[in-house]
Amino acid sequence: MTFDELLAHLLPLVGERIDATVFAYVDGGPELVATMTGTLRAAPQVSPDSEGEETEVVHLALCDRDGHDSAAILLDRKVVRGGGIDEDGMISLELGEVELHLNRTAV
Repeated sequence: MTFDELLAHLLPLVGERIDATVFAYVDGGPELVATMTGTLRAAPQVSPDSEGEETEVVHLALCDRDGHDSAAILLDRKVVRGGGIDEDGMISLELGEVELHLNRTAV
């Protein structure tokens, strides 16, 4: 999927309670790196990248129950290499050697 297609599926989850899981590919296999849960917020913007060139970045935040940011994820159009959605609605984003899975929190 393209960056725009992934955003089209991701942005409707804003305001929902989300589980985020991060995997890193080490020695050919995925290794769990981090898990986070919170209410999803998003703020698309154009920002300079590390070389000073403008790039589209979506700043995602997971907020605790009091509305404070507890985790942040930056999705840079130049870094997102693809992804997909499984039959249960989990969104996976490929970010180089890292993969991010986002899913509604089970009740």
